[in-house]
Amino acid sequence: MGQRDNVRKDKRGTPSTSPATARNPVTPGAGANVARYRDLLVWQKAFDLVTEVYKATAGFPAAEQYGLTAQMRRACVSVVANIAEGAARQHTREFVQHLHVALGSMAELETYLLLSDRLRYFPQQASQPLMASAAEVGRMLRGLVKSLQRKGETSAQ
Repeated sequence: MGQRDNVRKDKRGTPSTSPATARNPVTPGAGANVARYRDLLVWQKAFDLVTEVYKATAGFPAAEQYGLTAQMRRACVSVVANIAEGAARQHTREFVQHLHVALGSMAELETYLLLSDRLRYFPQQASQPLMASAAEVGRMLRGLVKSLQRKGETSAQ
């Protein structure tokens, strides 16, 4: 596949001058190499997860409003926010650091999902799609970290 095969085109077929995005997967870097954090597929999936967590926690007991509900919402928002902030940083190393923070928040969210399921706050089997989405975002984050670290090792040589 030649370099020209990777050129993005707009609706009229004219080559785009914007950098590669998650929808046109070329390993993103940090800062200027990422067109916008919203173009990253991992950010899009994490953002969708935030929406689903907010909907799912709306039915939690009122006693959990400032407890588990708030913690789950904060954790999933932290994931998407750290992806965005890291992508806006100038150096790849900073981006990777923010992705590690996002991974920590993802583990926290998964723990809250398991707890909510055990406490039976979700309708039967309602936690499974959330757990699957969280696992997918986690895999994508780990893959992006590995890719960026490899890119950093290559450019340092």
